[in-house]
Amino acid sequence: MPAADTSVGLSEKDRKLFMKRKKKIITVFILLVCLFAGWIIRDNATIGLTRYTAAGNRVPSSFDGFKIIVLSDIHNAEFNDRDEQLLQLVQKETPDMIAVMICTLQTGQ
Repeated sequence: MPAADTSVGLSEKDRKLFMKRKKKIITVFILLVCLFAGWIIRDNATIGLTRYTAAGNRVPSSFDGFKIIVLSDIHNAEFNDRDEQLLQLVQKETPDMIAVMICTLQTGQ
């Protein structure tokens, strides 16, 4: 029978099992952090389109069929080779108005 580790109170076998589990937990944690970082980076560089329809008694009939494109969450993004993709997406929608939402809380600029 192996001698117990008196400093921690665990046998050698239990200590090895504990270290193995600890390594797995750390590995899973690092993997989750990397996946989250990848998701954030991808999400910040993705061009997406969401459609909403506004209806109600307070919306004037002159707005029937009125189309507004809102460009938001750009955060100093450079689309480089996808600039053309964004432009084509906007042109395809044939908007009546384009609004660009900016973040006024940018730091270091």
